[in-house]
Amino acid sequence: MVRCLLFLTLLMIHTIVNAQFSKEVLSTGDGGGIDFEKSLSWKQTLAKAKEENKFIFIDAFASWCGPCKKMDREVYVNDTVGNYFNDKFISIKVQMDKTKNDNAFVQSWYADAAALNKQYRVQGYPSLIFLSPSGIIVHQVLGYQSVKELIAVAQTATKPGQVYVDPFAEYDQLVTDYRKGIKNYDKMPYMIKTAYQLGEKELGKIVMDEHTEYVATLPKQKRYTKDAIELWSGFLLGSDKKRFWFFYNDGDLIDKVMNKKGYAQEVVSRTIQEEIVWPFLKEQSAGSKVVVSPETMNLIDKSQKPDYSEAAWNKLYKAIRKKYNKMYSDKNLLEAKIKWYERHKNYNAATKLKLKKMENEPPDLNNPNSKWDINSVAWNTFLFTTEKDLINRALRLLEKVVKYAADTSTIGSDLCDTYANLLYKAGWTETAIEWEQRAVRFAEKIPELKQDVIEFNTVINKMKEGEPTYVDRGAIWPQKKN
Repeated sequence: MVRCLLFLTLLMIHTIVNAQFSKEVLSTGDGGGIDFEKSLSWKQTLAKAKEENKFIFIDAFASWCGPCKKMDREVYVNDTVGNYFNDKFISIKVQMDKTKNDNAFVQSWYADAAALNKQYRVQGYPSLIFLSPSGIIVHQVLGYQSVKELIAVAQTATKPGQVYVDPFAEYDQLVTDYRKGIKNYDKMPYMIKTAYQLGEKELGKIVMDEHTEYVATLPKQKRYTKDAIELWSGFLLGSDKKRFWFFYNDGDLIDKVMNKKGYAQEVVSRTIQEEIVWPFLKEQSAGSKVVVSPETMNLIDKSQKPDYSEAAWNKLYKAIRKKYNKMYSDKNLLEAKIKWYERHKNYNAATKLKLKKMENEPPDLNNPNSKWDINSVAWNTFLFTTEKDLINRALRLLEKVVKYAADTSTIGSDLCDTYANLLYKAGWTETAIEWEQRAVRFAEKIPELKQDVIEFNTVINKMKEGEPTYVDRGAIWPQKKN
């Protein structure tokens, strides 16, 4: 009997906690948090707000949204929040997605939820929307808000004379003008980007094509703006589009506008990879246990053994060369080989080509990401090869940045550790120990790197004893002679 009563009690609690649009039950005190309406329709909500002269607070959420649930647990149940909102607002929670578990009340809101989503251009969750008693939007914010932040936002919304500044007002005017035949070509990149952001892809595509045709009529020196280039490069450009050939034929001009050498090459190469390289790699791996595709590159079975098979590289080279110049053919053949070798766990071959690629296209050391890229290639060289030539090439590459790693940078310790282990593998033991000690000093300055300090000290001890390092990470070492 006791077990039965306990089960019924737990069942009732579970039902209350999970009821959609129910009043919050996790109150921190007598106030009980925000008293969300749980039975009104949207039309009734508007009428009640007008009748009671209260603002409307809409929590537009999704069932899967973590920050939304966090606000339910931590913010909406707060007494101070509840007292403020219950006094000034008619508050509603509107579920913007649909699930198979939605009850009848949630389902009755589907049409209104879609209309609110479109009207207020909900870009993410939670979206917190504030309306005046007459139903006019006065404020809107996106994302998790703490108790203090939410009250401040609500105070802004209810401030006398508060006027909402619509971030899409310019876009709406441009679209209105466009449909009347008034076309602002300089603003079209903004229009296109915003159209895609708001899910108006058909309009975005139409304007994009029209803008491209217009730009193609301009002299090359006036054709390219940073806004337009960034817009175009944000898409995978098919080789059947004029935009693609802008990058192919006028790469130097585009690089100059973007102030980045090789910018246009990367855009062109993405298309070559998509249209020629990936289909080739899939074809070459068809029927084998090792399939090479974008979806499988990071899904390597740990039990998979290295596979030293080769693809028909001459066939790929000819396919690229038929359409593009020698530079692009060489560049994309190299990239294809790296993908193939990595997917087949032929790490020594992949490492050789990664070093070659980085030597052919030296990274911009002013770009913080370059340090990570160089460190990654150098670390893989340490792990996967015993060839002294490759090790020395990796050392030359790494020493360009390792001596300038900032003391406060988390990469400082990683760079020093990689450099030290390459030195050790090359036979420079004393210097290697000095650099590993430097890695320890870097790591000791950052509390989150305590485990690294322990690991680096272990490496130092192994170096002093003449033992191989990072064997547990897969590092390959020459066999000791008897």
